[in-house]
Formats: sequence, structure tokens, C-alpha cells
Amino acid sequence: MAYQSKDTYPRPDFIHTNHRWAPINDRWTILFDDDDIGLKESWHINGVPDKVSVSAASASSGADAEAEAQRLTAFPELIAKGFHAQKNQSRENTKKPINVPFTFQTPASGLHENDAHEVLWYERPVSDPRAKAEVDAGDRVLVRFGAVDYSVTLWLLGHLVEKHQGGHVPFDVDITDALDSVRKSSGKNELQLVLRVQDSPYDLGQPRGKQYWAPQPESIFYTPSSGIWQPVVLEVVPATRLGNSNAGTVLRSDDIDSGVLNAEVAVLGRRAGHAYGVEIEGSLNGFVISKKRENLPKDKDYTYVKLPLALSEGQRQSAPRSVTSMAPFDNPDFWHKGLAVWSPEYPTLYDLIIRLFDSEGKVIDEVKTYTGFRHLDWNKGDGTFRLNGKPLFQALCLDQGYWPDTGLTPPSPASLKEDIVLAKKMGFNGCRKHQKVEDPVFLYFADKLGYLVWGEMANAYEFSAEYKGRMDQEWTEAVKRDINHPSVITWTPVNESWGYPRLKDSVEQRNHIRSLYYLTKYALLPTPLLPTLYSLGDPDLSIPRGP
Repeated sequence: MAYQSKDTYPRPDFIHTNHRWAPINDRWTILFDDDDIGLKESWHINGVPDKVSVSAASASSGADAEAEAQRLTAFPELIAKGFHAQKNQSRENTKKPINVPFTFQTPASGLHENDAHEVLWYERPVSDPRAKAEVDAGDRVLVRFGAVDYSVTLWLLGHLVEKHQGGHVPFDVDITDALDSVRKSSGKNELQLVLRVQDSPYDLGQPRGKQYWAPQPESIFYTPSSGIWQPVVLEVVPATRLGNSNAGTVLRSDDIDSGVLNAEVAVLGRRAGHAYGVEIEGSLNGFVISKKRENLPKDKDYTYVKLPLALSEGQRQSAPRSVTSMAPFDNPDFWHKGLAVWSPEYPTLYDLIIRLFDSEGKVIDEVKTYTGFRHLDWNKGDGTFRLNGKPLFQALCLDQGYWPDTGLTPPSPASLKEDIVLAKKMGFNGCRKHQKVEDPVFLYFADKLGYLVWGEMANAYEFSAEYKGRMDQEWTEAVKRDINHPSVITWTPVNESWGYPRLKDSVEQRNHIRSLYYLTKYALLPTPLLPTLYSLGDPDLSIPRGP
């Protein structure tokens, strides 16, 4: 099946109006490198072969899976249930087409391969999408990956262009220089994109969530998802441009008393010695409320903008019907001091346009996004969680985010919306996303439809120094990706004691969990959200929230 994403940008909450983009989920091929000989034989330089022979030792993966499953000390009741070694026999792996972004383990990929494969090679031709005017203007070409599990190395023309580790977070690859080089040297407009992906079925210190470490899932665990599992797009961008939340743009909208949006806007590709300005325009249901512009400091790649969005008395008198018909101004669940607040009952969002100006006052980039004003509080001493000053009962479901034919990947963006619509019809007002960093499209619809979300990281099962580095890096990237969504009200970096099997006896393991708590609460979050360490029961982690 093909992933239906032609008209859905992977980050619909942050759309550049002047960028051209196209999905590139088609024309991919995959080859399993079970002997891990691709680097030695220079597949990244010579191209991925049509087939490769696999030695008997590598072909016998069943016994390896059984031996590695024995290592799972955190879940002794699940160890070695029915695994049987396959007979030693050589085989031949063939390069095959794969329906991206579905992983090879799923029926939707066209492969539905259940054996364990640790090293995968993807390949796809890529053409320069730029017009001559865009080339002359110095525009760049990016390949944007939503998520690739787990570590990926990417080459163009045999040259290393990117390495990324972390199976649940996005990354961009700038392929402009390679495209220019090919065009100048050969006059061609196309080159091969080559990816080597490594996703170990046996490394239990690798954040994997509920992906099982053996080929066949069992108990509470699911089929593993290796390789590309979120959409891939090709995008033409200006050399100097507005950065999204991963790059540092934060839209803080928790001050409902003042009604002021506190924005930190990041700029990528700033040229030294050049002046830039950033403007934000805010509107409600088509009614422009305010506009503010700030210059980029000479020594910074970002600037701060304070934008008042509460309606003044005069604006309330002159507001068009598109605003007055939303709710009466005396409705305290909708309005707070002239500010429309966000809630599951009234998921009201302010539309924002962010513009980047050059020194001549020309708009060189523009983004359409939004924000929802809401204030969270749980420090009244009565154990009550409050949204916008009112008690909120969280009727949440534990959302695993797996589909029968597509695994971690939703069948389409529309299926993410359908999940939320159906959950609300059943009486839920939100979910805890369990052991998965969900597709950004899900959070977009959660914002639009009024659906509370507990954001969560996929945990590992073994603790080590390497795990700590992996977890810190990927958790940071996950929080930064989703930091501007009003629907996200809680962060859950750790589930129970997953990844911390000796929590009771190990000071090092307890200290790392504490470090994640403080990292989340004070270093990453500009707005007070609740970082939850689910079911740990450690009173020392009940740290009062700061102002």
C-alpha cells in the first residue's frame, strides 16, 4: 500500500509558505546486509548490489535471537518462550522495492519480513527540484526524515553527508552541494541517495519502547520497526530561513493573565554582517489582533518577540462576527480577560504568521503556525490538576500507537485524526502516548480537536553509560520537537523502571532519572509542564514546580 501523504506536510503545525516540497516515499529499494559487508565492499561508493550471499552463520538468526532474549533480566517471566534455532544454511538476500515509510516487518511495506535483520541498505534516486532562479538565489535542497530507527549513515556520490542516531526523532540532510557538484561535472540532475541503517534486535540498551527484541512478538510487546518509519520529503528552502522548534523556536503561551505570547524565534543560515528582522502577526478566526517586529541581535541567531493577543476593550466592541460568534465574551470557559484560552471543550487556537526580513525589508521566509493559550497548575495542595484555573479530570486512554498492517507508522495522516475522533466519542479527553514518540501530525490534530496528550519516550531495558547518552540525546530532541503543542500537558521520560532494572540498589540509576527530571523541567521547558516518572514511587522526585 502507498502512504497517502501527497497533500499533508509532515509538520502541519509549522508550514513555510514560500518553500516548495514533495514527498519522496516512493522508488526506494532495500537490501538486508546480514553479514555486514556493505562498508567493506564500498556499497556507499559503488552502489547497493542487486543481491548478496549470506553465510550460514549469519543466516542462522533464530538461535541468536534466543540467546539474546535470555539477557532480559528486567522481565524474567518473558525469557526464552518458544524460540528454536534455525538450521544452518546459506541464503541469498535480494534488493527489493519497499513502500516507505512502512518498515520491512509490516505487510504495508510490500515485504512483511519477520526474520531479524540488523543492517539495512536503502537506495533512491534524487533529482534537483530547483528552478534556475532558485539555484541563482542560493536556495538549498533538504531531505527531511521524520524518523529512522535506529542509527543511520547517509552518502551522496560516495561522500558522507550525515550521521544520525535516535529512532524516534526527525533530522534534515542538506544535499545541495552534492547536487551542484553533479550538475557542474556531468550536466546530470540526478544522484543516488544511499542509507545504511543499523537497528540491533539484541541491543537492550537501545531505546525501543515496546518493539520486541526477537523476530516474533509476544506478551505485551509488538513487532519491531526497523529503518524508515515516518515520511520523507524533499524541500527547497532559502539559505537564510526561520527554524522550527527543533532549531530553537519556542512559542510560550502559558501567561493567560497578561495574554502575551513570549516567542523565541530561531534563524538558520544567518550571514555574518547582515541585518535581519523577525515579525509575528497574530489573529483569531481571521481577525488580526496585533503585530510585532524585532531585529535580530548582531551576536545571536535568534530574537525574542512579545506579542499581546488578548482583545482590548475596543477590539471587543469592533470584533467581527467571526470572533463574536465563537462564544459570548462573558463565557469564562472560553474567555479569560479578553483572551481565548485552549481546553478540550474549546480548543481555540491563535493563527500566527512569522516573517523573516532582510536588511532591505524584503520578506525572505514566512511561516504559518499557531498557538493555544492555556495555564497548568497542580500546586494548590489538594492533589488537583487545573487547566486555566479550573479542576480538570483527565479521562485518558493508554495509546500504544500500533496498527495491524503498518506497525508504528499510521496507515495515513487521516488515520491519526480518526483515532482522536473515535476516542473522544468514547468519552476520553486525552491519552498517554505509551512508549512511543508519535507522528507530529497526531499532535497537530490533538491541538485542533482538543485532545490532551502525555508525551512519552520509548525506553530501553538495560542500563549503561552508553544508554544514558542515547537517552539524554533522543529525549532532548523529542521534547524540542513537540514543545509548542498546547495539547501536550505532561512529559513522561521513563515508564516504571524500564531501563533501570536495579533502581532500588543503584544510586547511579536513580541519579540518572533525577537528571532527566531536572533536564526536562528546567532546561528544556519554557512553560511549566509536569515531567512525570511514571510509577516510580520515589518521594524525592516530587519536586515543587518553580514559578
